[in-house]
Amino acid sequence: MFSFLPDDINSGHIPAFGYYLALVWSIFGKTLVVSHLAMLPFVMGIVYFSQKLVSLSFSGPLFFLSLLVVLSDPTLVAQIGLVSPDVPLICFFLAAFYYQKQGKVVLKALSLLALVLMSMRGMFLVFAFFLFEWGIQRQSLRKLIRVYAPAVLIAGLYFVLHYFSKGWFAFHSDSPWGASFSFDSVQDMLKKPIIIFWRLIDFNRWILFLVGGFFAYRLFKADRKLYMITSDLYLLGIITVIFGLTGVLFSGLTAHRYFLPMSIMFAFYFLRMVHVAEIKLRTKKIILISTCLVLWAGHLLIYPAQIDQGWDASLAHKPYFTLRSQAVNYLSENNIGHDQVCTAFPDLAQGKYYSLGNDENTFQRTDKLTCDYILISNIHNEIEPADFNNYELVKEWKSFRVWYRLLRITQ
Repeated sequence: MFSFLPDDINSGHIPAFGYYLALVWSIFGKTLVVSHLAMLPFVMGIVYFSQKLVSLSFSGPLFFLSLLVVLSDPTLVAQIGLVSPDVPLICFFLAAFYYQKQGKVVLKALSLLALVLMSMRGMFLVFAFFLFEWGIQRQSLRKLIRVYAPAVLIAGLYFVLHYFSKGWFAFHSDSPWGASFSFDSVQDMLKKPIIIFWRLIDFNRWILFLVGGFFAYRLFKADRKLYMITSDLYLLGIITVIFGLTGVLFSGLTAHRYFLPMSIMFAFYFLRMVHVAEIKLRTKKIILISTCLVLWAGHLLIYPAQIDQGWDASLAHKPYFTLRSQAVNYLSENNIGHDQVCTAFPDLAQGKYYSLGNDENTFQRTDKLTCDYILISNIHNEIEPADFNNYELVKEWKSFRVWYRLLRITQ
């Protein structure tokens, strides 16, 4: 008989992605290789729909470089390297965007349905598409209802059944994600727009805003506003308002990956500004190649410990997995139990969520300090390494500027 997920792993939205992974694992086995292969159809979808969207406006000698700019987004690349629900989310977002441009109603309806099956953010994107087509393109409500009805009905039915079964909607007080949905103070809300803008330009995406803004300004000064303001810019604006409001109001909804649709949309706008610019073809090629190089260099960016870093938003996090495994193996080899070690997020979950095994051991939180050892890393945004300088260093692991340190608590 069908039942909803237990509260401790229930994120409140339709868990289609989780069920998809579970189905793949049940057939081919629960391994890391199988998990990444399960993502391959969505990765191929991202490439396919990206090249389709690029080909609509940017055919010719600049096609490949234009496509490369879109696919070089550091956060997109980082998420593709993970078994991340944002990969199918972006795949279906690009599909809906493409089919909306092509006027393919049935395929767009299926893409919108797939979006609501992914997450709450997928539902926000569906709402953004609706507002764009209804409010900007002035399409008839009757026509839109036929397109959006499957997505709305499925999502509505799920939430109604979920509420009557669980007694809560979206999140609950004991949810692991509950803190992310708490309202921020007014003081923190006032800071959020700056944080969100930083998320958008981080990992060298500033190059898109700088160059794209420069050419948009030139068009504005030349009184060619029709070339500067496009329908895609209106859709980008609607998505920015929706995701920006949720990011400002709630405390934990400002991760880089949450704004991936906006980053990708702006990449397309950047390409349009470069393509309509009255400069030589060779200069355009240089700009696009330079942009790709700058975006790739974004993976090398690691901030000082005092500045929180979105580790899953670039490939800078990759050494983490090897170093964590080495640290855990060292603890096992030296008979140091997990209950003797304090650490911080993202190392607080049960071992099975890192190795796909049956390890249910967990470390303690550093704020409790009811342990003999502390395992810290520059991956841990919640703690300041300087706070632990007086503890005895037992072992250190390093790789590409990512490090782990095992410290012994001394009285």
